Amino acid sequence: MTKRINSYKELLEEQENLQLQLKNQRELIRGSAGALKDEFKPAFSAMSFLGSLVSRDSTNPILGTAANSIIDILFKKLLLARAGWIPRVIIPLLVKNMSSHYIADHESSIFRRIFTILGLGKKKKEKRTAEKTNGQPIKD
Repeated sequence: MTKRINSYKELLEEQENLQLQLKNQRELIRGSAGALKDEFKPAFSAMSFLGSLVSRDSTNPILGTAANSIIDILFKKLLLARAGWIPRVIIPLLVKNMSSHYIADHESSIFRRIFTILGLGKKKKEKRTAEKTNGQPIKD
């Protein structure tokens, strides 16, 4: 038990002491929680990776549908044509899930590459505006 408090001054001292103990305990708990978080960081990243294997990201349905069609043709018809039915079902499913997350993370660069391949990139647009202003085409 704690000592008996006889005066108001002792009460204030005890309150200050308890507030200090509470602050120290909170800091100790925060430090322990931070250490646990650092300790479990590899497990959380592994769970995140496994989660991306079993779930799809549907933020861009156009690129996702195109990627799914390419994966179906490439894996089911060509690479796994002579494999059993289990690999022909599971492997394309996992690849589709991983590709959907990759597409969601790199959407802008994928669109940039597509536009460059199709000739709709910035260079043509800049060339057209330069021709309009100067009347002369720009040589690369």
